[in-house]
Amino acid sequence: MKRSRKIYYRLTTNYYRKVKKKIEIYDSATNNIEYLKNRNTIFEKENPTSSSLENDINSNTCVNSEINKNILYKNSADDNVFLINNYSSEESDKEIQNSFDDSNLCLSEDLRKWAIENNIAHSSINKLLVILNRHKERLPFDSRTLLCTPNIINVVPMGEGCYWYYGIINNLKNLCKNKRIPDFISLIFNVDGLPPFRSSNIEFWPILFKISEIEDIDPMVAAVYCGKKKPPLEPYFKCLIDELKILLKDGFKNNNTTTQIKIKFFVCDTPARSFIKGTVNFNSAFGCIKCSTVGKYDRNGRHMSFPRINCALRTDSNFRLMTDIDHHKEISPLTNLPIDMVEDIIVADSLHLFDLGIMRKCLYGWVNGNYNFRTKFSGKDIEEISNLLEKFNFYKPKEICRAIRRLNCLKMWKGTEFRTFLLYIGPVILKQFLSPEVYQHFLIFVCAVRIVSSKEHIKFKKVAQKLFADYIETFIHIYGEDSISMNVHNLCHVVADVNKFGTIPSLSSYDFENFLGRIKNLLRSGNKPLEQIAKRLIEISRINGKEKIHQDNYEIVPEKEIKNTQHPLLQCCKVFNRINYKNKFILSNEFKDKWFLTKSNKIICMINATFVNNEIHIYGCPIKNLHDFFLLPIKSSYLDIFISMGQQEAPQLFNAENDVKSKLFCLEYQNQFIYLPLLHSYK
Repeated sequence: MKRSRKIYYRLTTNYYRKVKKKIEIYDSATNNIEYLKNRNTIFEKENPTSSSLENDINSNTCVNSEINKNILYKNSADDNVFLINNYSSEESDKEIQNSFDDSNLCLSEDLRKWAIENNIAHSSINKLLVILNRHKERLPFDSRTLLCTPNIINVVPMGEGCYWYYGIINNLKNLCKNKRIPDFISLIFNVDGLPPFRSSNIEFWPILFKISEIEDIDPMVAAVYCGKKKPPLEPYFKCLIDELKILLKDGFKNNNTTTQIKIKFFVCDTPARSFIKGTVNFNSAFGCIKCSTVGKYDRNGRHMSFPRINCALRTDSNFRLMTDIDHHKEISPLTNLPIDMVEDIIVADSLHLFDLGIMRKCLYGWVNGNYNFRTKFSGKDIEEISNLLEKFNFYKPKEICRAIRRLNCLKMWKGTEFRTFLLYIGPVILKQFLSPEVYQHFLIFVCAVRIVSSKEHIKFKKVAQKLFADYIETFIHIYGEDSISMNVHNLCHVVADVNKFGTIPSLSSYDFENFLGRIKNLLRSGNKPLEQIAKRLIEISRINGKEKIHQDNYEIVPEKEIKNTQHPLLQCCKVFNRINYKNKFILSNEFKDKWFLTKSNKIICMINATFVNNEIHIYGCPIKNLHDFFLLPIKSSYLDIFISMGQQEAPQLFNAENDVKSKLFCLEYQNQFIYLPLLHSYK
């Protein structure tokens, strides 16, 4: 009698597709246990050796028999064979979903997310998959299958380079799989150049965008140009504009829901703003994109300066009519979109305007003597300031990740280092090293930036407008008229952007710049760089918006409980060393993280956290004798900045939800304590 053949499947990706249609898994745990007990006996009868089984598969001698008969399949990683009887198509899908998706498919999702977030090379992923499959994990054997890497990338020639367009809709579809999108969203766009190699003049020019209403997602990539020069403006934006016209009219449709879309603004650095608007460069006489000021050329310094600030503002209608011929180089394709070509392309970018702009300009001038001898630091001053910077790194809260380096590394400082110096450390230590006039001028800038950077202080925005104007005028008096660069001039336009779009953190390009650095690190070699970047970006897009594993959903989470400890107050239950405020900031009993401001403007030194009537409370000591750190240009107490000798009152309880106003950066300097609020920590 002719023996019927069995059907064999290797555990590959194709297996998962076939098994959903052809096999049934027992629901009963009892039957599964009985089957496992008899598995070895079945294996010996049906297939005496594993080598013969592999030979049958490799030689393609296995043929399909009746589906309703027994199906035998083999795990090639550990040579185990399983027998499954009585195929039932009606219950197959549900049982396969329950058995595989909850375990192996979840593991695949976690591995995919881990590999993409940590930028693991495909060769390393392949080696890991071999190990996991050897230990009975049913996973793909190739990294491209695990990461859903596309096989074909549509790259088209453009100008002297090539161009890849992925689009807004594709990104939103991927995002919808991982996160709910609101019924109305506004898009923020960024365009910038990125040199991927040190030894080549090739540049990437990606078009990035993010959703203003969703904060916890990465920027998304709509398109990337790769070439040795800037892309031609018209074809570079054509696909984006065509897609935006459809989305602005019909919205984004997904799963019987429609999301209305609006363009909020474009945020770019100064050269990129001129590029996308088709105007002359920022260092031209008519380079200001906000007003009609005319620059003056300084022959000694061989640069342009813009000392006039009260000039007529440009308007959208005048820009589209090109009334100022000297301001335009070409017609921008962005004029085809329903945006204000003047107001919706902002200059109030804290990274390029405040941190890498004016703060860096001032520090370079003070250290290198670029301005005049009255404002230059001596060698002894530079050494003392550097020592103080290293000392204050021990006081910086956990939320400030990057430590500030010494002044001899000033050329290598990052934007966050200039930001920390501007908002927190500079106002404290520069009082000793700058003349009173220069220090007071610096405080004007600090106060204005703090006002427009916080929702708590934005009520003083008219004061900020006056402070920015005073800062520019005093800048001319101290450093000279020729020192008014485009960045200094743009300070007079900051409050207008804040009035329309909100505080400075919501206008910043930090997220985009961080993502550009991530794009640069995606390259493995110089071969077909655009294709490499495109594949990696598609992989990233497919996990964008996924929640972190084991992420807490609580508003306030007490952490690090002290076991077997009785609280000094009898009404308190349990003792904790730390409180996590929805992953925005942390309060703990360490010196650098123990200071916070209450809504009644009391400064508290935290001892521990506890529960009182099932509510989280902070047990801490109020600080005595608080005073203003400075009185001009405005009292520092208006900005929640105080100074004290550090004397403390008796400990008290404070409600962690209702009493905390913001976390503080505490600096001990010259036997005094200066307290400055972390701007992002205001509730």
